[in-house]
Amino acid sequence: MLFMARTTYRWTPERLAHRLFPVTVVVGWWLAWASPPGEALRQWILATVPNQLILPIGLLTATLLITWGTIAFFHRLDETGKPAFLARYKIQTPFSDPLRPTPAQAALNIGINHLILVPSIGIAAALLYLRGWDPTAPMGPLWWTLLVVVGMALITELAFFSAHYWLHTKWLYKHVHKVHHRYRTSTAWSAQYAHPFEYVMGNIVPIGLPMVLLAPDPLTIVAFGIVALLNTQLVHSGYQLPFAPWSVPHDLHHYRVTVNYGSMGIMDRLFRTRMLRLPAGKDVLMGEEGAAAPEEQAAK
Repeated sequence: MLFMARTTYRWTPERLAHRLFPVTVVVGWWLAWASPPGEALRQWILATVPNQLILPIGLLTATLLITWGTIAFFHRLDETGKPAFLARYKIQTPFSDPLRPTPAQAALNIGINHLILVPSIGIAAALLYLRGWDPTAPMGPLWWTLLVVVGMALITELAFFSAHYWLHTKWLYKHVHKVHHRYRTSTAWSAQYAHPFEYVMGNIVPIGLPMVLLAPDPLTIVAFGIVALLNTQLVHSGYQLPFAPWSVPHDLHHYRVTVNYGSMGIMDRLFRTRMLRLPAGKDVLMGEEGAAAPEEQAAK
């Protein structure tokens, strides 16, 4: 049986203010730790937690809180439509995705991937220590922290686009990446629902690579991790929130498969794979169970 979904995209042009959301997160993070209570907490952590565990604990804690917190929030929003002032920002109407995994299936998959994340963070920390990285270093000036985060984001854009494009090659799409594309309409559950190989190459490596290459202080690393995780969850949320409207391009990726491979749009513009709107009047093929939809055939 071939499922069809007639979809209306509630598109709002992006503005500069929307792009300031990640900057706001980093600035808020910096101000919190630069305050007297933040500095007192940092000193307590340094005196209590072994140096080798500071970064792994920080990154793992941020990952678990952001992942499961956003999943719980957006799942409730999907199921109840509350709060209503956010429900109206749903990207697709009506919401229809009959082949997507159940929450229980998604939770199991994400849990397995998070088990893989634990040793991966340990490996990244070990590589940093081999470089002589100092886990006790304080944050630098705000301008420097912002500059480093921007540099890390650009490295991630290049790495994620490359890995994602690679995952769309014939064999890898069929045997690996198609697991993630079981979601034709993205939700917060879908952000980290992936084959374990993809989770390592497409999620962990693009975010971990700039951390190891630039090796900033641990608070800046965690700040970047928070921004990257929030971005991942928001672009898969299925909502074009006023402060995060860039979820539409990735939602279109889940529909059309062969567009919008990157996270920031820079590489997609260079390779002409950027799409910001669904062509008017087109139905979206949801695919046949056990078979590929026409858009997937193009990806192969």
